[in-house]
Amino acid sequence: NGAMSSDPLSLKVLATRTQAVLRYFELVKFSDNPSRPEIQVFLAIGKHALYLVRRNLGGLYPSDDNGAIYFAHIEHISEDSRNSTDLCVYLTEGGSSTWGTKQLYISCEHRHILALHIQVSWSTDYTFRYGLPKHLHLSKHPLRRSFKRPQLRLKPFVGCRYANVQGYRFFMPSSFTDEENTGMFEDHHRQVELHVDVHESVPLGNLEAADQDHIRWIALEYKQSVTSKMNRVSMSRNALYHKRMNLTNDLCAWTGWEVCIKSDSEVMSSILLRRQYVPPLCDTAQDIVIQVKCPRYVLDEGKVTEDELMRNASLIADSFSASTAIFTQPQLVYQDFIQARLDALLYSEDALSWLASSLSLKPAIEAEARVFTKSCLKVMAEESQLPSPELVNALGKEVDSKTNPLQVLQAVLERLPHLNPKEEPLPHDPVANSWLARVARYFAYCLDGVFLPSQFTLYDMCMSKLSNKPNKVKIQEALLFMLHIRPKDLTKPWKPLEIRQLLLTPGFFQDYQFSDLVMQATLELGWLAKQFAEPMGEERLSLEFTVFLAKLLVSDMSSVNLKTAICRSITSSCSGPMHLSILVPAIMSILNQRNIHLKTYGTVTLVNMTAAHESVKDLILTMNAHHSLVQHLQFRDDDLVYYTLTLLANMSKTTTHRLILSQSGVVEHLTKLLTALPPTPQKHRLIAELAGTLGQFANDEDIWTKMTSDRHTFERIQELLLAAPPGTRMRSRIMFVLRQYCNRPNNISAKLREDVGQAIPVLVLDLHNLVESKKLSHGNSEALDCAVNAVLLLSTLSLSSQLCKEMRKANFQPVLAKLRISPLYKLDATREKLGKLWTQLLEEPKKDAEPGAT
Repeated sequence: NGAMSSDPLSLKVLATRTQAVLRYFELVKFSDNPSRPEIQVFLAIGKHALYLVRRNLGGLYPSDDNGAIYFAHIEHISEDSRNSTDLCVYLTEGGSSTWGTKQLYISCEHRHILALHIQVSWSTDYTFRYGLPKHLHLSKHPLRRSFKRPQLRLKPFVGCRYANVQGYRFFMPSSFTDEENTGMFEDHHRQVELHVDVHESVPLGNLEAADQDHIRWIALEYKQSVTSKMNRVSMSRNALYHKRMNLTNDLCAWTGWEVCIKSDSEVMSSILLRRQYVPPLCDTAQDIVIQVKCPRYVLDEGKVTEDELMRNASLIADSFSASTAIFTQPQLVYQDFIQARLDALLYSEDALSWLASSLSLKPAIEAEARVFTKSCLKVMAEESQLPSPELVNALGKEVDSKTNPLQVLQAVLERLPHLNPKEEPLPHDPVANSWLARVARYFAYCLDGVFLPSQFTLYDMCMSKLSNKPNKVKIQEALLFMLHIRPKDLTKPWKPLEIRQLLLTPGFFQDYQFSDLVMQATLELGWLAKQFAEPMGEERLSLEFTVFLAKLLVSDMSSVNLKTAICRSITSSCSGPMHLSILVPAIMSILNQRNIHLKTYGTVTLVNMTAAHESVKDLILTMNAHHSLVQHLQFRDDDLVYYTLTLLANMSKTTTHRLILSQSGVVEHLTKLLTALPPTPQKHRLIAELAGTLGQFANDEDIWTKMTSDRHTFERIQELLLAAPPGTRMRSRIMFVLRQYCNRPNNISAKLREDVGQAIPVLVLDLHNLVESKKLSHGNSEALDCAVNAVLLLSTLSLSSQLCKEMRKANFQPVLAKLRISPLYKLDATREKLGKLWTQLLEEPKKDAEPGAT
């Protein structure tokens, strides 16, 4: 939980004083005698010794020659049993002669983790020296005569107790028992299990690079993992979770996601927490998974409820806190280290905002960012492009301004420590070029909503209409600087070249990098499209811009957020002609990426494209992309499955396309999914789309034959008809697929019609309620669609004279009479069917009354 810091840059700085390779370090209070005042030093753990580095990094303590505690001189270590901060290192005779005492006292926030690290490093050193394994003894007893550090903690709620897992503690119902301190607990009486899993801390930069910088992406993968082997899965909750308690005055940012899952075998309530900006360097994040579950039969028998599982998970999540933190003492933060990293611009935009609001720390280069922003304001004010002339001085009259915003870069480069004042860096200096890239990102962050959030942002710069060419060039170059498209090779300098010029560079997308956030912002604001040739005719995206977007979609440099923004841009342009042969392969590439959210956006884009452009369907099938769609159906993500079904429905409107999709196993996966989905309210939308897609596939004789041979699927559809709420799209789509089963002129369909006929009273009652509720007259599209499919299904069932009798028994004639004067009679799809039904129901009794009628 951030107990020790292993930040490579900080260890490298400390190593300049220790002249040894270091593994971990922590700020501690050190004393060689409990009666003497303690001194604050950095305790660094190396391969063969502990090093005491002065707080100001001025050297070792007490001297450069005597600032190391060699592992060979350590006999054993002991923790104070009366507090969680004190540790004593007992020295051998050789160590005692060096330090003049046998005992060295250390006090730190993360004592136990420090002791474990010393144990491991000591054992490694011993094995290195002697070739034999040996364990350093760690004891626990009172170390001081007087107990001088009272540590106040909140008592748990009534009926609860504290539990500890991997450096964290939390409230837990007393009915749970520990399972050997493994993070597993169980309430044997209620058969409820609790699992708490604390993951290793991860640097924030690594999360951003892996597209896992938001808890939502972790939750998507978690859902897929835990439900992969479950059947009939439904989710009652799947949303952000707000942690409601801070019991230790923790300064970290906490985010959470709640998932409540029910299957045919178990019920589970999970909360995923992310503790971000973990002290002491505030540059890491740690994920925690809290899972409370029980067998499904326990829920069915009433021994426990879903709400109880949710409350237990919420209790643990809300009370979750670092076991080392004490609410009466501030958390240890290395502000000088953080400030150094801030000045080097090594934090992300989110981290910059958090550090400014929580610790009041800002980069030193903010002064140059203000000059840059004011210079942009001044240029735009010259042509009255600001809402108010006074906005130029909104950052303060004392802030300087330049005639050209990029003139501030001279002052920016002067901050480089390896250059003398006024010295120009070489164009091929990788340190200077890397520094400029970080500065460009920071300038964009400050300008776009930090300095003047409601008055001046990137939007104003992108939308400005400047007539003066020099001013136009200045703003254009400022935007290009913030976008900062440059070679990945840092020995090459950044140049303010137009994007169209850069595209002519061989290997542009392989050899160049850019600011992802600025690229996304300029794309969404429309500025990026203006940098390319104008679209031809009715096109919304020009050929040049289309090529650029397609390349961005497949680029490893593009983040998930940028790629989803590109998908939205393509979707909004579907109404006009498009360069499909360029776009479709690029969109298909993101369907195979790991992030489920990105897969969903790619699928939505294809749904819109297939609806507007018929040729997209052929391109998708030519690329064998339907195999990816089959894989999508196996994911336990409702949005991804829903849009995949919509795409399959769009693509299955012709016999040729249905045949290709069927050969890839689509129908089998659809029927399997239909039998697995529970008819819960959360799944109604999914079942409706699934039934409609299946019904469309049933238009082909071979597929229909295969579907009707699966009796289990047909019975499942009948069950769903009764489970579907009346007058809804779900019931409408199920009636459609049942009609597809029954509309063939053969014995199989005749038998199926007899089975479906059992639902005639339900169908008649539905139509009666729709007519009486006036929903048909009020233009309710969902109700109208449901009524149309009910009439069409009843028309198909009326092919059986026996089922016509059942309709009369259900008193269908009065309902039918009202339907003939309803909006249904104006529709071509139902007018003829209503007339035939009316004729059949009137004529049939006459035939029955004739002598010899059968």
